[in-house]
Amino acid sequence: LLGLFLGLGFLSKASFGLFSISFIIALATTKEGHLTLLNKRSLSSLAIVLLVTLPYDVWAFSHIDIAARSVHKLHLFGQGEIYRVLGKLFVSCIAVLSPFFLVFFLIFGKALSRPKRSSEINPLYFPLLRYFPILLGLLVILVAVFDVTRFKNRWLAPLLVIVPVAAFQYLNTKNVSAQMIRRFTLALGIIAIGILSIMGLRNTICPKFGYFTDLSYPSSAIAQEARHLGYAKGIIIASSHVAAANLLMQFPRSIALHPGLSFVPPEITNYQGQVLLLWNRQHSPELPPYLKNFIEKRLGIKIRKGRIALKNIRYPNTNGRIAKIGLLLFEHHGLGKHNDSTMPLSRPLCPKSN
Repeated sequence: LLGLFLGLGFLSKASFGLFSISFIIALATTKEGHLTLLNKRSLSSLAIVLLVTLPYDVWAFSHIDIAARSVHKLHLFGQGEIYRVLGKLFVSCIAVLSPFFLVFFLIFGKALSRPKRSSEINPLYFPLLRYFPILLGLLVILVAVFDVTRFKNRWLAPLLVIVPVAAFQYLNTKNVSAQMIRRFTLALGIIAIGILSIMGLRNTICPKFGYFTDLSYPSSAIAQEARHLGYAKGIIIASSHVAAANLLMQFPRSIALHPGLSFVPPEITNYQGQVLLLWNRQHSPELPPYLKNFIEKRLGIKIRKGRIALKNIRYPNTNGRIAKIGLLLFEHHGLGKHNDSTMPLSRPLCPKSN
């Protein structure tokens, strides 16, 4: 079960890798831990981890550029701001763990006691109390050495698995009643349902109070405008990854690209067909220079005259927030077949917007 948990955890969040490394180091630094590492169950768990993650590992090593393209998300504040980042990390840990500790102490406060160390050697021994300083040390190294400066609360979610196990070591089982167990189970159920409810409501109710997520993006309305222009399938090139991904959901037979990509799909080389451009015209109705460079220099696609739409589209479930977008649909005839119909971009694309 441990191997399955770690394997699925790594597939869901790469941060599980850091927690797993801390797990191994904690075992390797104790005599009892050596027995645990060499235990048949531990080796079986490792084999299960490798088996579960094998398809992703093979794909990742074959597509390094794609697998590593989100590494930039780890840099937020800039290099050198160690104390500020460590403070943010500390606050994130508190934010993740405080609900658990609140419920734990309210229910099991009277049953707490100092754990007794057994003189017998346990082949499944794990030094939980040593694990946390090691994990903290690795996080500090990431900040100080590798300049990782961004930590999101959800990246620390594995703590919600490890910390409760450590906390329950401090319970005197003689003082734990069946009523405490029922209350704790009920509290976990209420919290789980609450989290799922909030995740659903944040895209319907929260935008009315100014809180937006990527799912708040008016992709359906933008897709409808694209259909009005005549777009069916082909290549979608958007100014942001959020816009590209959301439109891909609306046109699943298309290829979605954005300037943040560190690779060029091989399908682009000999592509002929529709190309749909989408950009944010918040500051200017013209196509942004960085998007134009990406299209023409990185992708080798000449921007041609086509059908244009400049629209002000209202975000769903909001009090009037507007997405100002530009759409351009044109036909691409393959590399080396460009003519004088290339579209000039030194003037606004359209004199009006809706």
